[in-house]
Amino acid sequence: QTEFNQYDRLRAQSYLVKKGVPDWCAECCRATDITTNGINWTPTKDAGQGAIIVPVFDNDDELIDLCAYMPASPERVYLRTGVGQFLGLEHLNYAKVYRTQLYVAENVCTWLKSGMEGCCPLSSDAMTLFMGCVEIKSTPEMFNSILRQLDLSYPRPKLVGA
Repeated sequence: QTEFNQYDRLRAQSYLVKKGVPDWCAECCRATDITTNGINWTPTKDAGQGAIIVPVFDNDDELIDLCAYMPASPERVYLRTGVGQFLGLEHLNYAKVYRTQLYVAENVCTWLKSGMEGCCPLSSDAMTLFMGCVEIKSTPEMFNSILRQLDLSYPRPKLVGA
């Protein structure tokens, strides 16, 4: 169980709003010191690295994980339990079912700045879940990363520049 206090919430909110994240998005985040081990993180009271913590929900809006990233390297994500694959999973599923465009953020900070629009993959293993998407709006780098993971026999989604 990870415990956060009021100071953790305010510290994260202040940092994120300064970075252009809408207030209502920043409210769900926390800041704490962590230690990392591979893809996982653990809260620490001493000698850790400062990180922003973002909740990860499943399709039923149940909290399934907490992802952490260091402000200096937002592209590197750590998971508390290792279960979370996406931020904004509901947007991915909607785009697949209704065959609509999906915005894919290149990192957690960019996803938060967008107002939690679209989704943000939390691992390269999650990329195969893009099979079935018809159109992806993203940076060319993120789009190419997605294509490298997809089965080549499956129809590729169309890229729309972000």
